[in-house]
Amino acid sequence: MLLLACLALVVLLYSSTTHYSPMLRHYISPELKQESYAGLWPAAKNGSESALNMLSELAALNNDIFWLEKVASLQNLQAILALADLSDGSNKTFWWQQAAIIGHAPSQFELSFLVDSIQQRIRYLEQAAMNEHIPAIIALSKFYYENRDASNALRWLTRAVEYDKSSTFKLARMLFREGFEAQARAAFNKAVAYTPIAKNYVDVLNNYKQTTLSSLISQPTSMPAYCAQQLQFVATSLDGAVQAMNIKHAFERDKRLSTLPICVSSIIWLAQNELECDLADGRKVCDLSSVAKQSFVPNYTHLVFFLEEGKAYVNDGAMFLAQDDTYAVFVHELAHFVGFVDEYSLPSALAQQHCYKSYAPNLLVSNDEILYEHEKYQLWQRYQDQLILLNLPNRGEELSEDKQSNKYTKRLSLDIAPSLTCESLDLTAYKPSSQLTFMEYHDTRNIPPIYILMWKDLLKQRHHDIAVTALFMKSAQQSDNQGAALYWSGF
Repeated sequence: MLLLACLALVVLLYSSTTHYSPMLRHYISPELKQESYAGLWPAAKNGSESALNMLSELAALNNDIFWLEKVASLQNLQAILALADLSDGSNKTFWWQQAAIIGHAPSQFELSFLVDSIQQRIRYLEQAAMNEHIPAIIALSKFYYENRDASNALRWLTRAVEYDKSSTFKLARMLFREGFEAQARAAFNKAVAYTPIAKNYVDVLNNYKQTTLSSLISQPTSMPAYCAQQLQFVATSLDGAVQAMNIKHAFERDKRLSTLPICVSSIIWLAQNELECDLADGRKVCDLSSVAKQSFVPNYTHLVFFLEEGKAYVNDGAMFLAQDDTYAVFVHELAHFVGFVDEYSLPSALAQQHCYKSYAPNLLVSNDEILYEHEKYQLWQRYQDQLILLNLPNRGEELSEDKQSNKYTKRLSLDIAPSLTCESLDLTAYKPSSQLTFMEYHDTRNIPPIYILMWKDLLKQRHHDIAVTALFMKSAQQSDNQGAALYWSGF
């Protein structure tokens, strides 16, 4: 009888590969199931692989927890996975752990998402990757890449590119960082087909060469007469050079700023470790003493540094940008070069610099209700009058009495609004626009026309003003080079 039961079971289990399994549960009588379990168990326990598999299949087919657990105790993967499917919460995790112990890569991969410890997560990912689990290989390569673990990143990225073409770009960047320039160039060229931004890296590698800090010590060449400001972009890495190139191109295409006499020189791409910078209060501060000790006339008015990290800021004729700063951040910081102040609430210490004596073109600080007598208000009004003239159909005509009250003046009337700049000091401040501008939120593209007019005038007033000499003077003072400090103070 037992032999017949097992024979019937074999037929039914074979049929389960071609029939809908849940239906087969109803074809096996309880008596037949129990006899089959009893008949197969001794053989399975004694090492019969076929008996173990048949027993596991029968138990899984019937969602029989009791027999699945008995079979799982013999480290049968099918039974363990069936128990994981039938379980929830911590029980499911337990069975995944059992599957992981016997080398089941998908379970190892799933467990990596369930643990809090980074070390445990990496251990599970590495186990799965070593067992050739493709998602684990890709995830592991990405983790090491993002965490700048060069040796492990290169190890796993080399594997990941076999399955994930987008990993080619990551591999190229890591190869370049580690000094494998030839292999990096080849990888960047391959990556162009899968990652569009890779073309920018190829362009930089083809058009720029790494150089030394002495490149800032300019030859005796004059700045173009048109350029009130001449910006010198300085990149400290390949990523920074690509960022600088992209921002330069965006600036040259930006119609909002096309009337401003600002020019950008060819990018200087410094060799690795050529410029030493330290992080202080979230801002990068760079050592320019080797440049400051030289006596020369810069053929640029301002420096823009493209660094890996740090807050974006402007100080002493220099702008410092981090790798994740966008073109919008650059434009916002660029306005600081001529004195525009932030229109969001400033920290108290910074607000004191701008609010007690307000020189910023976009800030009026006053508790008086009658603003039109304020010097800054009158200045804004004069700019607004210019805008009215610029927007007349015939720019040469004068404003007639009727036009002074029609759509022209209504559309272009002075539109001041409260500013948050001095909020931390409880001072009342205003800005010359009721709109959300690029000085309050840099991601908005809105630069009101009055801001452009003021910006243009300020540039004319400071034509060829070499603001960066303040940076060189301070650098010379910090290195106790009084002669150089005196030289730079003379500009």
